[in-house]
Amino acid sequence: MAAEISPAPDSLTSTVVGDLDQLTQDEIEALRSGSPKIVTVDPYSGDVTDVEVITEAELEATLEALTPSGPSARSWSTGCASGKPCWHDNPPGNVHYQFTLGVTNGTWDTVRNFYTGDYYAKLCWIPWNSTTKFCMPERNGTKALIQIGMQVTGKRVDLSKTRV
Repeated sequence: MAAEISPAPDSLTSTVVGDLDQLTQDEIEALRSGSPKIVTVDPYSGDVTDVEVITEAELEATLEALTPSGPSARSWSTGCASGKPCWHDNPPGNVHYQFTLGVTNGTWDTVRNFYTGDYYAKLCWIPWNSTTKFCMPERNGTKALIQIGMQVTGKRVDLSKTRV
């Protein structure tokens, strides 16, 4: 499936929506599940390129490593309480952005990793030095750490209690 390109409502030239074509059926099922996972996304296509199922302990350790002060650091950032949906900054130690249920459009600079918490999530972003907005192809399952692979500017967070 080729990436979908559509006109953007703001000053961007276009929006590219990625796909799941590179994933195996097991990875697609893991992506859509509520199991803890790390989801890797290509910043210049929006394609989901890898889904790694991990344990709750591995997920918590990875989230803690995103902040310089250990486990308590997540709760002091701009609303990113432990276990809540949060777009983590790059490099760690700057601002973190917590989100609530629904679709939120905005601009969140220098972000990289997003934790979904108990929600299904779909993200859109602009890579550094680009005017094109890229979006994930669908909402992934809950308890996912979405790794975009580089510093980006977040543009849209879509959180839902359902995958579809």
